Amino acid sequence: MNEELIKEIEEAMIEVPTNLTWAEEDAGVWKGWTYSPDKNRYYFDDIGNESLMALWNDPFLNQAYEA
Repeated sequence: MNEELIKEIEEAMIEVPTNLTWAEEDAGVWKGWTYSPDKNRYYFDDIGNESLMALWNDPFLNQAYEA
């Protein structure tokens, strides 16, 4: 295996996840969280959104990416 590829795989394996989304089928909503390494803070959407696009455009979750 290529040494560069091995290095990239190893780095990806230790990388901290920066966001996650999931569907709660019983409630019919999408929920998610994101993490800002610069702010060392997690942002959770525990209320949920009816669509995945609405979740991704949620102003609260987008605070993680604001300077």
